[in-house]
Amino acid sequence: MKLEMTGITKSFGPNKVLDNVSLTIDNQEIHALIGENGAGKSTLMKILTGIYTLDSGEILVDDKKVTISNIQDSEKYGIAIVNQELALFNEMTVLENLFMTKEYTHVGGFINTKQQMIHAKEIFKKLNISLNPNAKVGELSVGMQQMLEIAKSLVNDAKLIIMDEPTSALTEREIEALFRVIRKLKENGKSVIYISHRMKEIFELCDGITILRDGKKIIESRVKDISFDDVVRNMVGYEMGDMFPERFSKQKGKQLLKVENLSKQGQFHDINFDLYEGEILGIAGLMGSGRTELMNVIFGAEKHDHGQIYLNGKKEANHSIVNAKKNGLGYVTENRKDEGLFLDFSIKDNILMNNLVRFSRYFFVDQKDASKNTSNYAEKTKLKYRSINQYVSELSGGNQQKVVLSKWLLNNPKILILDEPTRGIDVNAKKQIYEMIFELKRQGIGIIVVSSELVELLGISDRILVMREGQLKQELLNENINDETIMKYMMRN
Repeated sequence: MKLEMTGITKSFGPNKVLDNVSLTIDNQEIHALIGENGAGKSTLMKILTGIYTLDSGEILVDDKKVTISNIQDSEKYGIAIVNQELALFNEMTVLENLFMTKEYTHVGGFINTKQQMIHAKEIFKKLNISLNPNAKVGELSVGMQQMLEIAKSLVNDAKLIIMDEPTSALTEREIEALFRVIRKLKENGKSVIYISHRMKEIFELCDGITILRDGKKIIESRVKDISFDDVVRNMVGYEMGDMFPERFSKQKGKQLLKVENLSKQGQFHDINFDLYEGEILGIAGLMGSGRTELMNVIFGAEKHDHGQIYLNGKKEANHSIVNAKKNGLGYVTENRKDEGLFLDFSIKDNILMNNLVRFSRYFFVDQKDASKNTSNYAEKTKLKYRSINQYVSELSGGNQQKVVLSKWLLNNPKILILDEPTRGIDVNAKKQIYEMIFELKRQGIGIIVVSSELVELLGISDRILVMREGQLKQELLNENINDETIMKYMMRN
């Protein structure tokens, strides 16, 4: 399918979010659409899928002008979207999810399960994936749920499939499987719009690329004709220089955390390490290696079966979240939307969440003091917002992450655990978060960074611990090592 969007303009009140944007997708093309959070990508895709109507401009499908006023129009023209947040029902079967609202029926209205099963197997064969139609969706891995979402788009024989951050929660192996499916879609005559912040994926997978900035199209190119530096410069509008601040050595301070023979059945076994003032400790490992589970135990969110945790030289007898916070631990979790934020609360309320007692007088929050302090930390983290009372749900992913950081920084932590701190955020927001991490290091805070991006760990860590299958396999000083060295310990049998 060939798609042309020309002169697309969209405003919400006085705010023009798209200004004369054009996008061209050729038949059987995988095309990257990228830009910082707030650049206009989502609005453009919502116009294409009929969620928003355009103010001006034209949409052409296979050289014919079309009008897309609702989701039904977009489906009629063969356009489907696989959102970052999967829209599946865990208690229902694969087959039931696949044909949700598109059921095949017999005369009389009864569901024709046999015909649905035949069609499902045809779709799975086209995608070269193995899915049990009778399995409950809740039993599937995130990667297989992603495959099911793609399969759903083919029930109505979609010709153009939009994929929004499809790898954000996938393992490396699941990403490889997803790429095989996307390439199979292309072989079968489909076109794909691929939205991602992961540059490596774009250069590995995509044919063309369009970059948006501040609601305008900046450049359109073949991927083979553009460099990583060109992409970054066009996204942010200026030369970014090195992605990471210059690493610096800091004299070893006192021991803040010691983990001794820590074990949790089925998750990790016999873990030993320590953390010092002003140190950035990276944790590498594939998904399922036990990284996040270990952090949950250190923070007191889960109980361990064996071993000891020492905070500031003192043994933790009854370790819990309450005690962890009292001892200066902060934890920016991997899933900020479900575990780190109240999306329907304001920025101020979210930042205050850990400190209500501190800002309360006789059971009432001192609003003046609270506003002053929350605004102060919002400024420190370079948060972009209209008002401190703005709902967090209205913010971009990068700004939501800054709210979580602000919440913990207001608590004056001695130790800060950051699990996937830059997942799903744009390049400029990543750079700002790295700068904040280095500033916290200068202040003597001990920082643990769990990340799937090895380049990130190499760019900021003093030491890197490598986990595999629930065990700590190697400790590496971040000197003269590269991602291949780390991967060797992550993968070695």
